[in-house]
Amino acid sequence: MVKGRSELQMQLTATTPPVKKAFQPSPQAWLKCKLKS
Repeated sequence: MVKGRSELQMQLTATTPPVKKAFQPSPQAWLKCKLKS
């Protein structure tokens, strides 16, 4: 499970670096997105 999550995180960072930057200032939104998934 952790490995899959790590892979997904790496993919997200590699495919959409600006998204990570946008989520940095608001971790709450990131958590919301994570919970939705």
